[in-house]
Amino acid sequence: MAAETSQAAVSAIAALQKRLRELEDEQKNLQSQIEQYNKHWSFNNEEFERREKSVAEITAKAYKMTQENAHVLVQIQEERKRKLELKNQILDLQDEIDECGDLEQSTRVKKGSVKQVSINYNKILDDYETLLALLFEPPQLVGRKHDFKMCKSDYDIDLLPTTMRRIAQQLEALPDNYKSQNLPTKRAIIQGLVYSREETRKLKEKIYALEKKRNTSTTPRSLTFEINKYIQQFNILSGEMKRFKF
Repeated sequence: MAAETSQAAVSAIAALQKRLRELEDEQKNLQSQIEQYNKHWSFNNEEFERREKSVAEITAKAYKMTQENAHVLVQIQEERKRKLELKNQILDLQDEIDECGDLEQSTRVKKGSVKQVSINYNKILDDYETLLALLFEPPQLVGRKHDFKMCKSDYDIDLLPTTMRRIAQQLEALPDNYKSQNLPTKRAIIQGLVYSREETRKLKEKIYALEKKRNTSTTPRSLTFEINKYIQQFNILSGEMKRFKF
């Protein structure tokens, strides 16, 4: 009887030990799942913060650019409005002239008015094109202590990154005299210059940021190489912009 009791006790202890090991394994599994969850949550949180910061930076840059260009854009819009009004005046006067073709004196007066409106229109058009020249003037790299000398072979469009190379090729294929072009060509020139101006602005910001970083860096040589690369891209793209005459 005592032997049977002892055997039962041993079996019970063995069963308890087995259950204890199972519980320990379950605890380890739960701990592993908790660690994976925490790691996943931490990664998602960092990614969210990174994207939030990126959105904030993009918003700030967009606001800054809007502030810089707002005044010029308002002037362009006003000139466009005036140009449209003058066009409408010309059309209205021409209609009146056609209706009163048998009245020579009246016709003379109205033709004189049309001529004056045309003169005013041409003047406003010249002012508008002058504003375009100011708006699309390439940004300048000023206030720099170091200069990067480029030879003729450095001004190669194929050395540009893909996006900038496409823009430069588009500009290179267009005629440089804006005034003498038809409307579709003028639109293509403006579109190319808009893209170029944005890319050169980005390059300018990168150059100034890296030069500031280089002043306190322990390895300025590597930064100088990167700065010179951006300066080369800036000079190639701004060189294409300078070809156009308004």
